[in-house]
Amino acid sequence: MPVHRTTIRQESPELAEAGARLLQECFARIESFPERFEVHKIEPESRLAEANRWTEAVDPFSSQVMHLAVSAQQHLHFLSSYMSTTHDAPTMGGYTLARSAIESSAVGLWLLNAGTLNARVISSLRLSWRNAVDTEEFAAASGVAEPENLAEFRTRVEACRDARKSLTGKSIDWFPPWSKIVRESDRWGIRTHAITAIQAWKMGSGFVHANRNLTVQVLEHRLEGDGYRMATRLSTLAKVVEKATDHTESLLDHLDRSATAPGQRSN
Repeated sequence: MPVHRTTIRQESPELAEAGARLLQECFARIESFPERFEVHKIEPESRLAEANRWTEAVDPFSSQVMHLAVSAQQHLHFLSSYMSTTHDAPTMGGYTLARSAIESSAVGLWLLNAGTLNARVISSLRLSWRNAVDTEEFAAASGVAEPENLAEFRTRVEACRDARKSLTGKSIDWFPPWSKIVRESDRWGIRTHAITAIQAWKMGSGFVHANRNLTVQVLEHRLEGDGYRMATRLSTLAKVVEKATDHTESLLDHLDRSATAPGQRSN
């Protein structure tokens, strides 16, 4: 088997301290997000109310987006809670939690910023159908949940679609790749530094897939005894967590605006 040389790579104390400060700032923001999960007052003629009217028989548009925001916050909250309790950083897990938050918030931003009412409605219905199929497969295999009657659910989804004549017959089976949604979401997210959502998301994916190039270049490698110990670089993790925090906050900002912004009656 080939022998891979590992270079000793350690973060400087100055960078580690700066990373720790940035993480604490992000964690304070993350812990404030639940205050914004209170029931929104949705104006009757707003973009949210408008989309809700065409999706409420399946999953109201506003509820769908809010659950995405909660999912993003929950992943980041777990990282905040873990690091605050253990006073340690997971070697790879912090990146994968941030990746999940970026994906959840990206989908919410993508739904809210679809250019027309038709686009918002069909995207929401397609996501509902995809979620139902995925959940049914798990429920059937695990036995922990009652499987959805997919035929009945599909009939409800298609009835919502066909209620808008301009959407009649459009496929509910097509859905874009998650990576495409994440890439597009950078158009609406906060930009505080050079890292984009897709770059941070791919970094998290790299740790999921045990990308050796990533572990060699991004993690610390310390010589301990007869071997090496890998550890996270706080300064790098902080940048990725900041991106995930920014994206989640962007989603909440867009959600607030959509609850009052006038809807678009034309397609």
